[in-house]
Amino acid sequence: MGEGKATATVRSTPEVPLPAAPTRPVRKLQLRCVTCGYGAGTKREIRCPMCGGEAWDFAEWRPFSA
Repeated sequence: MGEGKATATVRSTPEVPLPAAPTRPVRKLQLRCVTCGYGAGTKREIRCPMCGGEAWDFAEWRPFSA
């Protein structure tokens, strides 16, 4: 009689592509133009629409402002 050995069948399966990793939402940045002081909220790098400047500072955080 058998010694109780378990056998497993290995099947070759075609590779299934994994789903894309979930992307995190991009946070909206509150910026202020260094040259003219224009305030903008954006999710990407932009040029200042008022003066054409490319240097930005983060705007002061105000949690309860209207």
